Order: sequence, then structure tokens, then C-alpha cells
Amino acid sequence: MDRVFVLALLLLAATHFLVDTFACVIQPLWPAMETRLDLQSGSVLWLFLIWSLSTSLGQIAFGLAADRYRFHWILWASPVISLVLISCIGLSTSPIVVGGLLLSSGLAVAAFHPEAAATAGNYLPEHRSRAMSIFALGGYLGQSTGPLYGGMVTDRFGFSGLVWGILWGLAAVLAISVAMRRIKHRVNEHPPEPVQTAESHTGKLRPVVLLVCAGVLRVTAAIGVPLALAFVLDAQGASKTEIGFLQSSFLLGIGAGALICGVFMQPRYEQRALCLLPFGVAALLAMLPATSGVVLVFTVALAGTFIGITLPVLISYGQRLLPDRQRVASALTMGVTWGIGSTLVTGLIWCLRQTNRMDIVFFCYSIAVLFSGLLCFFLPQSTAGRDGGH
Repeated sequence: MDRVFVLALLLLAATHFLVDTFACVIQPLWPAMETRLDLQSGSVLWLFLIWSLSTSLGQIAFGLAADRYRFHWILWASPVISLVLISCIGLSTSPIVVGGLLLSSGLAVAAFHPEAAATAGNYLPEHRSRAMSIFALGGYLGQSTGPLYGGMVTDRFGFSGLVWGILWGLAAVLAISVAMRRIKHRVNEHPPEPVQTAESHTGKLRPVVLLVCAGVLRVTAAIGVPLALAFVLDAQGASKTEIGFLQSSFLLGIGAGALICGVFMQPRYEQRALCLLPFGVAALLAMLPATSGVVLVFTVALAGTFIGITLPVLISYGQRLLPDRQRVASALTMGVTWGIGSTLVTGLIWCLRQTNRMDIVFFCYSIAVLFSGLLCFFLPQSTAGRDGGH
């Protein structure tokens, strides 16, 4: 591996860490935001849906545009815009203003991911799943840091304390950009290889649909578990710091899974991981209502780890499936799946809260993950999985 590209990949992962840290500072705050904005019970879920759809489905538009025009500057503009707007959410008590900030900052977050994911994969094209694992690890570590940071800051300083994130956030972006500029050789994207899957250029609709469906069901748990924890623990009287800690444990588990994938995952085992690990996730999620204390933290973290091992494989699979549309492929596996999953999560949480059945929410997620694993049995095995290629 060329050290220049490895260094560039690490800096890109650091930027991903920063973007997703700020994107997740509001995770433990949804119940408190409902009170702060004087909303009716369940109304904050509309803000959650605005935020989730803008960060996810917005990736398709940016992915299509980036595949055509190559918006490399977006790698630096989007982190700056998103962190500033997210930090300003704590300054307003108007639902309209907060909704506007969530929408615009979500679009900035969405703009970053397709370009960054495709760039990361092309830094190490011979080890695409490993590159995606490193890139994804940065994001998952950010997702695990964001809730804990957001909960601690707002518990101590109130919602207005979020604005101080602008100072250290901009300093971090500046440091990363300076480090990138110090790389002696200009990092150019490697051209994608023409065929990297068992499929020819024709007949890809079926595997793409299967991949998206499997991804939707899998990320439903990745999205839904932190949100469910927020409402369940808030109803039990937990502080925002305690909520953020448990959310961070789950998301840190996803990050650990991405690291395990990058270090240990061999191409020939990718298909098995996609199919079999969801069964373990389903069992762990079904156990959550019966656990507490340290056991609850461990169970949540382990479920996140099993999910995290497979998510980079889904992304790299999509890029190999559509080698000439890698940003679109990244938007499908990192955007569309999360957008549809967010919609399903929002509807599920709303229905369960209205019927006072939040006690079965984790069981619902376990069923979704279980079906995700079953769908993966019907995915064609990629060239990487067959012969140890990319």
C-alpha cells in the first residue's frame, strides 16, 4: 500500500469523525427538545425525520452531481457548514428555526458522504473493503462521541452550550486541511475497474434492489436503537448524560465492528458475515429489555459491534457492483438505506408511543435485522468474495 494514500485515507477518516460527531450531538436531546420547543407528544419525531431524511436521501442528489462534476471542494466545505449550523441549534426555541437548521445542516452532512466514501475506496482500490472500514470507523467513532458530548454539554451548560462547538470544530477542520496540504504528492483517485462482481453490466437491478432492502432493514436497528434508548431511558428518569453514554456504547460498538472488519475480514468471508452476523444481532436486541446496568451496556455494545462488522462490506459491495457510479453506489448504501430506515424508525416509534408499547421496540428491531440477514443469502457473491480479489 502506498503510504501517501494510507495517510490521505486516515485524514479523510478524521474528517468523517468530525462530521459525524457533530451530526450526533443531538441524539440524546430529542425528548428534551420536545419540551424545550413546547411541542405536543410525538411531534419531535417530525424534526427527527427532517434531520434523518436530509442527511440520508440528500446523498443521492449529491452523489449524482459528484459523479458528473467531481466536487472535491465539498470535502472541506460540508464539514464547516454542518458543524456551524448544528452548533447553533441550541440558540433557538422556535420549532421552525430549529427545523430549518436541522434541514440545512443535514444536507451539508449528506453532501460530504458520497464524495468522501468514493474517494476513500479509490485510495486503496485493491483493498476496497479495508479502505471503507477505515473510513467508516472514523464516522462510527464520531457517532459514538457525539451523543456523549451532546449530553454532557447540555446537562452542564444547557442547550446554548452547543454553540461552543464551533470553536474547536473549526480548529479541527483547519488542522486536518493543513495536514492534507502537507502531503508531498498530490492524491488522485484511482480509476475504477470495469468489472468487480459476479454480475455483468447487465442484470444489476435485482442485486441492487436486494442490497438496498437488506441495508434498509439492517440500518433500521443502527438508527433506531439510539432513538429508542433516548425515549425509554428518559421515561425512566435518566439524565441526558446517561442516555448519551448508552447511545455512545452502541455506536462505539459499531465503530469497533468496522475496525474488526478492516483488520480481520477476508474477502472470502464477507458473504458469510452479511448473512450470519444479523442472527447474533437479533438475539442481542431481543435480550435488551431484560438487562440492566453493566450487562445492558455490554449487550448494547456487542449488538453494535456485530452490526458494524457488516456495514463497510455493504458499502464496498455496492461500489464493486456499480464501479462506474461509485458515488451513487455510496449514496445508495449510506444514504437511501438510512433515509428509508429513518422513515420506518420514525413511524415505528410514533406508533409504539401512541399505544404505550415501547416495551417491544427492541424486539421489532431484532426482527428487521433477522430479515436483513436472510435477504443477503440471495445476493450474488462478488468477485472479491470468490477469489480473494479486491
